Amino acid sequence: WWLFEEWRPGLRRATANLNRFLTTPRTAKHRYFVWIAQPTLVDSTAVVIARDDDYAHGVLSSHVHIAWALATGTRLATGPSRYVHTQTFNTFPFPWSLDTPDPDLSDSQAAQRDAIASAAVEYDTARSEWLSADSGRTMTELYNEMPTWFRNRQQDLDEAVLDAYGWPHDISDDEILERLLALNLDRASERD
Repeated sequence: WWLFEEWRPGLRRATANLNRFLTTPRTAKHRYFVWIAQPTLVDSTAVVIARDDDYAHGVLSSHVHIAWALATGTRLATGPSRYVHTQTFNTFPFPWSLDTPDPDLSDSQAAQRDAIASAAVEYDTARSEWLSADSGRTMTELYNEMPTWFRNRQQDLDEAVLDAYGWPHDISDDEILERLLALNLDRASERD
């Protein structure tokens, strides 16, 4: 009973060549993504995204993805949301595929990807500095309070992601979800 149930060979293979990877709590009051450095292994209470690029981190941390996660995940009664990767990550239509090679991106797309990555680095750096300034600080505290400096970083990130989709900055959550669903269905029909 004291041994691990499984050594998670799939997770180990997926993250083997990465210096870091993204995780999010499976169940949480607030949806956020953080970097985990190798060789850390996470348990089943976290979802691992085997990516090490700031573009993926930025899109996943944006309000666009959070709205999708809340709509496609599950809830525990009226409590925290649950990130269900098969329903949420696997169906989420990024502005363009995570695996699109650089030469296949237009100059405009490459600039937008770089803007998202830059905003994600600023967002993550500010969050990390705030957390490390006092060992008693928590993510929940930060997201509950949403101080102006952090709200501004979040807005910069959200706007960079919305620009990549070509959507207005004042778009409603309902409109975001409608457009994401349309993109999802369009891309699924292209694969068929």
